[in-house]
Amino acid sequence: MKAEEVRYNGKVYTVIHKYSSGYCEISESGSQFNVELVHETNLQKIDCPSNKFQQKINTDPKT
Repeated sequence: MKAEEVRYNGKVYTVIHKYSSGYCEISESGSQFNVELVHETNLQKIDCPSNKFQQKINTDPKT
């Protein structure tokens, strides 16, 4: 499964962890040591085919 990628301040980041408070640990793609803590309202999801497929699975009324 591919990690979720988001856009923050014009750069692409990978989501490391999501907290129940709505905050996310993110790291800039390619950098595992520079981690930022931001609220999910400040993030923009990057739509890719795998994300759309996952959304379809999660909203399918048959399951």
